[in-house]
Amino acid sequence: MTRLKLFTSFGLAGSALLPLAAANAAPPGFDKIDTVVVIYAENRSFDNLYGGFPGANGLANVSADQARQLDRDGKPLTELPPAWGGLTGKGVTPVVTEAQSAHLA
Repeated sequence: MTRLKLFTSFGLAGSALLPLAAANAAPPGFDKIDTVVVIYAENRSFDNLYGGFPGANGLANVSADQARQLDRDGKPLTELPPAWGGLTGKGVTPVVTEAQSAHLA
């Protein structure tokens, strides 16, 4: 009788996990994926790495309205805000400050 109670408790515990497994099932089509390749490079933008991939919305496809940079109040910026603390990190030489690089052509 003890074994029957043990198997019953295992059966009940297992049946409680079935809805959880169904909820975490992979979406349709995932079974067709054989390999996932991760491409990354340090200090590269999304567009630099993936902008030309099929389905990627790279900068080549951006309209002027989408590329417009807005201030926090939603108004278009006439120029980009300053990079606080200069353009080089502490200890990097030669030091390039914001004032040295502002409005260079």
